[in-house]
Amino acid sequence: EELQWVNDLAFFRSFMGRVPWMSRFGSGKIKALSFDEESGAGAYLLDQPEGYDPFQAHAHGGNEYSFILEGELHHDGRVLTPGCYLYFPKEVEHGPFVPGKGGCVLYTVIDGAFFSKQFIEELMAGGRAARHRA
Repeated sequence: EELQWVNDLAFFRSFMGRVPWMSRFGSGKIKALSFDEESGAGAYLLDQPEGYDPFQAHAHGGNEYSFILEGELHHDGRVLTPGCYLYFPKEVEHGPFVPGKGGCVLYTVIDGAFFSKQFIEELMAGGRAARHRA
């Protein structure tokens, strides 16, 4: 019941625009709109300033569904603009994504853990951790 209450409260706060932005990845901000403690699944708003890519090439522990709301995102030689939809299957490495002029705001849903186990192991093992902390 307590978990249900927390989820309900998060819903009402987000409905009223009161879910705070978190600055966990250097210059970028993230707003967790929902999160399931058991599966790690969640829905997020990501606000990334121009040129900022904290994750570089990475993979998630679940399928990723992203929708660009504002700005532009450069990926694989393409410029993605508002209304573009991105899908990446679980465990499939993707990126880097570099926000264009004025930055980029994305709505992202991941139906499993935010990062894949392999990505976390590599991050913790050394080499990759420094490049992901801006």
